[in-house]
This record gives sequence, C-alpha cells and structure tokens, in this order.
Amino acid sequence: MADTVTPEIGHAQVSLWDGTTELDFNLQGVQAARTWSRLLREDDKCAEVYQALTLPIRRAAWQVDPNGAPGHIVARVAEDLRLPVRGEKSDEPVAPRAGRLSWSEHLEQLLLSLPYGVMFFEQVYRTDAHGEEHLVKLAPRPPGTITDITVARDGGLESITQAAAPGDETGPVTIPVDRLVAYVHRPLDTTWTGTSIFRPAWSKIVLRDRLLELEDIVAHRTGMGTPVYTASEMATKDTVAADMKAGLKIAQELAAGRGAGASLPPKAKLALVGTDGKVVDIRAIIEAHEASITKSVLAHFLNLDGQAGAYALADTQNDIFVQAQQTIADWIADTATQHVVEDLVRVAFPEHEGLCPRIVADPIASKRELSPEAHAQLWQSGALQDRGPVGDELRRRYSLPALGEEKGAGSEVETVVDDTTKSSDDLLKAFNGAGMDFRSGFDPVEALAEFGVEGIAHNGSFPITLKPHEVADAESEAAMEALEDDGNQS
Repeated sequence: MADTVTPEIGHAQVSLWDGTTELDFNLQGVQAARTWSRLLREDDKCAEVYQALTLPIRRAAWQVDPNGAPGHIVARVAEDLRLPVRGEKSDEPVAPRAGRLSWSEHLEQLLLSLPYGVMFFEQVYRTDAHGEEHLVKLAPRPPGTITDITVARDGGLESITQAAAPGDETGPVTIPVDRLVAYVHRPLDTTWTGTSIFRPAWSKIVLRDRLLELEDIVAHRTGMGTPVYTASEMATKDTVAADMKAGLKIAQELAAGRGAGASLPPKAKLALVGTDGKVVDIRAIIEAHEASITKSVLAHFLNLDGQAGAYALADTQNDIFVQAQQTIADWIADTATQHVVEDLVRVAFPEHEGLCPRIVADPIASKRELSPEAHAQLWQSGALQDRGPVGDELRRRYSLPALGEEKGAGSEVETVVDDTTKSSDDLLKAFNGAGMDFRSGFDPVEALAEFGVEGIAHNGSFPITLKPHEVADAESEAAMEALEDDGNQS
C-alpha cells in the first residue's frame, strides 16, 4: 500500500507586513549582497571575525561515513566528493582532481552563506564511458545574481531566477529545486534568504562608520589646532574690515610644509588654538561598537587585550565559540548529506532504496600538533603501533606517517617498526652501563646486550678515553723517547 500524505491546511508564505521580513533596503535582495560583500572586502574587523569563525571549520577533517550503505555506493560518493572514508587508511593514493569536484573548494564557497545568509549551488553531472553518472561540479550561484526566489505554499523552495550573464542575450534563467543545493544560515522566515552573521551588529556597524568619519574630521581640525587671526592694533575703522578679510584667508589657507609661512601687518597676531576642556573619546566608542561585531558570533575573546588575566579568560570564552563552530559544522554536514549525497545516490543508483552515506567532520579544534611528550607517551603505550582502527585514527588525526609493511610467514608476523617499550631514562642508563663495561675491556656488542640493548652494530671506533693496545703502546714508546732526548740535550 502506497504512503499517503495528509495535505496541509495552512501556509508558510510571508508578506512584507508580517513582522519577520527584512525592512532595511540596504539588506534586501541584491543590495544586501553588495552590503555584505563590502564588509568582507573593506572592513578589517568583519574580515577578522569571519576568518576566526570559518578557518577552524575548513581545517577540520571531513569524511564520508558509510552509515551502513553498500560498499560500492560509499566508494562512489567518496570518489565524486574527493573525501576519505571514515575507518579506512588515510594514506591511500588520491585520483587526479582535474575535472572533478573539490570538497575543500566547495566548503570554502558554502561558508559564504554565513555573511550573505544563503548560498545556492547547481548540481552538474556527467555520464562516463560506462554509462555511470558522476557528480563533477557544485557550481556556485552568487547571491548578487539571484533576482527572484520562488517559494511554494508550504514554504519549500521551488526554484531561483538568476540574472543573465554579462553579454548573454538569452535573458534570465530559472533553476529548479531538483538541481539546487541551498545552504540557508539561520532562516527566520520562509523567504530562503537566511540571516547574515553581521545582521545583529548592523546598527553598530553603521554608527561606527559614522564615528570613523567624525574621528578623521576631528583629527584634521584639532590635530594642529585651529588658526585664529587677530587684527592689527594699528588698523583704523576704514581698514579693519579689509584687514580681517585678509587675515581670514591666511587662517583658512594655513598648512604645514617646508615653504609654509604667513606675513602679518604690524601688531597683528596669528595663533594655533587647541581645544579647551575635556573632549569625547571617539576611539573608545568605536572600539565598543566593534566589540559588538565579535559578540554577534560569540567571539568574545577577540575583544581581550593584554591586561592581567585576559589570556586565562580567553580559554574560558573560547569554549562557547568552539561550540558555535561545531554547530555550524554539523549544519553543513546535515545539509550536504541531504541535498548532495542523497541526490547523488538517487541519480547514480536509482534502484537503491536503502541507507545512504553521510558527510561527517571531526570535532572542531581537535586537529592539533602533537607535542614530543605526548608523542612519546603514545609510542610507549603502543597506541601508535596499533594496526587497528585506533592506531589508524590517531595517525590520521595527528598527520603521522603510516606504519611500515609487515613481513613474516604463517601466523607469526614480525613488524618492521621497532616496538621498544624502553623509556629515554632506561636507554640512558643502559648505554652508561655498557660504556663502563666497554672501558673495562669487554666486547661492546656483548656489553650492550647485557643491558638489554640488542641489534646495534659496533663500527670499530674507540672512545677518547680508550685506545687499542697497539696504539697505546706506540704512544707510550714515543713519550719515553721524547723524555730521553730532553735529558741528553740538557
């Protein structure tokens, strides 16, 4: 019996007056794309916040989780998306990327949905020589080119209309939803426009820009003082007006320079007068508004300075920021699984109705450099020598080389990697003890074996404090001859 769906009675469409749509003209449609693009290009604070938010997400290790799907489907998804399969070796050769989809490039592009609110991508498939469908491109459709978004009565996306390319006389094009992948950040309604990460701080950004202009004016006006001209005491009622007019011109044109100067009538005065009293600290207000930009993405630690306790507080404030990044990564993985992976499986394997692979990412900030101390502990515990899933995951996460090949016959397998469990202190004690035996005349290889260090070949060299018998005897004879010569000469 076929599944039946109960029809919806209400609708999810919104109007201009329902209280949820954007009313600021600068943040609507194509104009919004221009606004957010300008911030990313010209505003150093907004660019800093965007990079701090997105770089850890891009650095995370993204993989394909089999999720119980058949092996050939998992292999196709991993191949088309250029992603490793979770649980498999990370050192497998990678096919050429020419003419294929790059997940890292797609991730960088889709993260633009954070400042723009939404990013649309068109799926492009190619049929190979064997008649198999491959996803070869997720082509971005920039928000600034989208002239219309068609939404169904139930709030679902139906299509987007894109403006014609420059020089294209065919006119606008309509892309249906079955060819689209849409990443919508924090949708507050069903307009499919999303919400920019900078929208909560937009009013502060506007005020800050005005203050920046005012700060520039104040610097020009008060940086060297205001020129004030005092007319000559010798001016008469008939000449004072002309004197003041000439003095005003001098004051207005006064500027610093090698050839700068002014010529005044006798007893006239020209002074640079500074501001009296306390003035408003414009820079402090600007910094307060810029702090609101970082708070809008929970990046409070970016507002800390070098005061006492600031760095300890940064670790605490960074925790909530990492959680926000992890939430964004989970949203990306869920959207890509639904609208990239499942669409790919539907197109490439139309007969498959079972489970599909998933896109997953390692926890944010889990990919760190391994310190020498931690590396030694993992090695001594045997975790890095493990050839199972645990060892593979550790080597993948910390970008360590793969283990050497195994060699052996039957059930007895000998690994090429030295699986010593001796600590550095134990080795130092062993070499010191073997050195004492060596200086006492014992064979060096046997001396090392006595202290549990085997497999090290001796190169025949002797330490400085130990000489072969023939060398020592020759040096002694030479020394005796030298003494006899000195005695004869005296």
